[in-house]
Amino acid sequence: MMEDPIQNEHRPRERRCNICRLYAEALTNFYPLVCVGVILISGACAAVSFLVYDLPDFEEPTKGFEARGTPITTSLISYYNYLDTFYSANDNAPPAASSRRRKRRQASPPPSLSTAAPSTESQNTIPYGTPTDKSDGGGIPSVPHSNVNTRICVDFHPNQYYENPSLVFGAKGKTDLFTAETMKSACQLEEEIIRSHPAFNGSCQSCSQWACPDSWSLGGYVALLNSKSSCDDINSTDVANVRTLLHKCAGYYVDGSLSKLCAFYGTCEEIPPECTEHDAVYLILHYITSKTFVEAIANDEDTTLPLMSTFLPLYNQYVLEQIYLDNIHGNTFSNEDVALKAVKFRIKFRLFEQFLFSDILYVGIGLAIILIIIWIYTKSFLVMMAAFINFILSLILAYFFYVVVFQRPFFPFVNITALIMLIGIGADDTFVYMDLWRKALSEHRGGKLVVVVEDALRHATATMFVTSATTTAALFASMFSDITAVKCFALFTGITILMNFLLTLSWLPAVIILQHRLMEICCKNEDNQQDTKSSTLEYLLTPFRVFYDKILPFIVVKLQYVWIVSLTLLGLAGAIVVFWKPGLKLPSSSEFQILRTENYLEQYDLVYKNHFKYEQNKQDRMNGIVLFGVKSKYNGDPWNPDDYGDLFYDEAFEFSSPEHQLWLESFCEDLQNQTFYHSTHFYGECLINPLKLFMSRDCEGGSLSPCCNESTFPYSASTFDTCLKQCHTHGSCQSGLPLYDTENDFKLRAFGIFFSCTTFRSFNFGIMQNYWRDVNGWMQTKFATAPESLSSVFFTAESGDQLWFFDLQLNLASGTQISLGVTLAIATGILIVTILNIVLALYAILSVAFVVLVTMGSLVLLGWELNIFESVIFTLAVGLSVDFTIHYGVAYHLAPFSHRNERTEFSIQTMGSAITIAALSTFIAGALMLPSTVNAYLQLGIFMMLVMSISWVYSTFYFQALCNVFGPQGRIGELTYCCKDDDPTLVSGGKENVIPVQNGGSSRENSQRLNIISGDAVKVGDINMGTTPSISPIQPDLTPPVAHLPGTPLKNSDDESEQSDRVSLKKPDGLPPEGVTNPMYEKE
Repeated sequence: MMEDPIQNEHRPRERRCNICRLYAEALTNFYPLVCVGVILISGACAAVSFLVYDLPDFEEPTKGFEARGTPITTSLISYYNYLDTFYSANDNAPPAASSRRRKRRQASPPPSLSTAAPSTESQNTIPYGTPTDKSDGGGIPSVPHSNVNTRICVDFHPNQYYENPSLVFGAKGKTDLFTAETMKSACQLEEEIIRSHPAFNGSCQSCSQWACPDSWSLGGYVALLNSKSSCDDINSTDVANVRTLLHKCAGYYVDGSLSKLCAFYGTCEEIPPECTEHDAVYLILHYITSKTFVEAIANDEDTTLPLMSTFLPLYNQYVLEQIYLDNIHGNTFSNEDVALKAVKFRIKFRLFEQFLFSDILYVGIGLAIILIIIWIYTKSFLVMMAAFINFILSLILAYFFYVVVFQRPFFPFVNITALIMLIGIGADDTFVYMDLWRKALSEHRGGKLVVVVEDALRHATATMFVTSATTTAALFASMFSDITAVKCFALFTGITILMNFLLTLSWLPAVIILQHRLMEICCKNEDNQQDTKSSTLEYLLTPFRVFYDKILPFIVVKLQYVWIVSLTLLGLAGAIVVFWKPGLKLPSSSEFQILRTENYLEQYDLVYKNHFKYEQNKQDRMNGIVLFGVKSKYNGDPWNPDDYGDLFYDEAFEFSSPEHQLWLESFCEDLQNQTFYHSTHFYGECLINPLKLFMSRDCEGGSLSPCCNESTFPYSASTFDTCLKQCHTHGSCQSGLPLYDTENDFKLRAFGIFFSCTTFRSFNFGIMQNYWRDVNGWMQTKFATAPESLSSVFFTAESGDQLWFFDLQLNLASGTQISLGVTLAIATGILIVTILNIVLALYAILSVAFVVLVTMGSLVLLGWELNIFESVIFTLAVGLSVDFTIHYGVAYHLAPFSHRNERTEFSIQTMGSAITIAALSTFIAGALMLPSTVNAYLQLGIFMMLVMSISWVYSTFYFQALCNVFGPQGRIGELTYCCKDDDPTLVSGGKENVIPVQNGGSSRENSQRLNIISGDAVKVGDINMGTTPSISPIQPDLTPPVAHLPGTPLKNSDDESEQSDRVSLKKPDGLPPEGVTNPMYEKE
């Protein structure tokens, strides 16, 4: 006896969990409270976050872009904490050392290690209109000079007191800048760019000769050396005279005998006087002309000048900002021969916060376009506004959890880019939920609203959880990084996506229910108008439906082998580009890029800075530090870049016995014999040496005993302690910056050894890696032989930013690999659990892997390096590229057919349009970031465009082609659950049976689509453009009595109105006629 299909459908429903039903009932009955409650809660969170806690500060964009907790940074932080303690104990701490804020850049090294005062933006600032006072004793006296009318200050130099702002001019084509015409052109461009601004004259830096002198330019010095009033008056003869002079004097500059201030102090008597007049030759070669030109001139070669600098008599940074924003930013300057190439104003960090927020305009434009797409797709202005509010509330709640709940003290600027990702992902979730709502509403037309809400929520939860979980997993995996800014970005952006997921399942359904109730009340008499509008829209969308129903499946199927071979080769090529040649390189420049590469300010730092002699690395040597008595330990907050923790003394430290003295003496002798050792600094001499020298003095009749030559080395512990204290008081034993315990009889607490290495400072990873491996390796071997009381000894290096940058490179290399591995593993698990088929999951992982490789390879070819923000982007590639493949995989798995060809075509039909609209919205969000000035916005925009395009291509063509050729059939590779009987699948052993039909949907008869997420099963028409795919023969005796799609809404028997809308389809006895693609069904 045949079971009643409807009766059969009831039994699983009774065993289903009631959580979804209860939540749906709560939303349906209390949707106004949900809407108001979400707004009130979000408002309260915003009030607490923004009023109680400090707002983010982006004045230091580089803050947080360094590792914490690694062996290298821990030793460096311990060293700087030691310096801070030493200066404080000796009451000679520099003002900056008293503050924990940015201690790494502020704490001063020992005097002997300070080779040059660092130049910072704060040093450049002079109050508006205040001239520099050069009359003090530290100034440079005015030099007598001939009476010339050239308005150039010759009594001080550019960069003498501050870093003068400068412009870099370049030749257009093969033009030589060392001509009268090009020099005049450069002067005219300077007049147009700088001096024409109204704020210039009031801030021009005066000198003893002129209230507002001319700039230090090549044309100006040619005029000065030829007694002309300005560069506008020079001619070719004047230029030729100066070129001859440079050929004559360049050799003195190269060998170092011609230096600055020769003219002032008269210390260069061996040099011809014309080479030292006004120091013009030195200034031209050192500051103004490029180093390639200088080298050629020194070799007495005829060469062209490709670049030259012009230094401005202007220091006020506020005026420089004003001039840059008004005259330079967004403009290009050039004439026939000369073009402005770069600007050195040292203001990019000051302007960064302004650019960061002004570029939000592009995000706003992208958001507006996506909202319009949502409006068109959902046909609802209210839903569009709900989606917009969803974006805003997601950010507010994420910030609340980040600041208030998790108490994160630091908010880096990269966190703002979470908005861009949120727009793409949030729009995708809105499309998905609205599609599910429409399908559920259509299927349950005339039924209870709570059933519609329940079905839409049940399917939306699973689908959107997959999308959110993969991206969130990729972000949270980046929290393994030791880099503070990366950890903060990963946490905030991950929370933002989770908040969007929760709001999409609470706020958005409540608003949609509100709209539904309003439509029931207000629009009962507008059904005919709505039908007319729907028919018009259906007509307009017909070409798109034809494309996704027929053309796209035809392209995928007919060219399946082409897609498999070509896209496999493309993926392998991506792997070669990433891992072999040219390869994903670690950052090679220490310059922190915050603006797009084309920006004049960034061009100077990234491209033109090293083209001039005065900007060349001074080739300072690496300085090694060995510290005794303190531990290399960090207890600061890794989430707070301003927290450097405390200095930890080694309580077991003891240095006085003869054994300790002999070991230290042996260590110092062995150190000086190493190939990496260069010299010992005055303040870093081995502590034993000055003590032995102090002890070698005459005893003077015993008055100095035992601290005199009557004691022999090694000294007894008591003699060592007594004499070391006397030696320090005498001022002879201050080497190594020793710290003494004033509360314990002035006992030695800690000390260091400072020495210079043969390795020059470099930001090259290979050079620093060899340096650290050789020196640190030798140190660890020697430390292993130290007495137990000295076992806390550790080595570090004072090297400016070189060692910090090297450690950053190490962490980027290892941290990115770990994050990618963790993310890929999580994505694999999500794919398997979601698709429920091992074979499909393997194909999906292969497709995702190729997406990641091609995306990364494309970025490598675009010149990207593995920097901090790039490392996060590469990790996100996994999370953002898996979504489309998951949707197609689920559609294939749940297709109401057993043969791979039909299942592939079915998945393309059902999911192609939804995936395309999601990819398009995210692509648009990325594309509209391309005009941004901030480099992070630009990079994220490029990445989103690439990953969406590549992911769409691989999921639609590669994954589907694999499924069409090698995809599983029937139940091959499927995973089963203990509850499988509660939700039987439609396909069982290759058989097809009763299928629920969507009622009230599209009026098309020949090709009806299935929305696989909502579980609507319908008849599939001819989608093969006239071809007839083969299908498995159907054996009637094996056909189960009833089946339905997983997740298909099962109706209760009391919903009579819903039962009346349901029809069952019966397969006729026997096999289908020859040439019929699908079995013919008829209504019972």
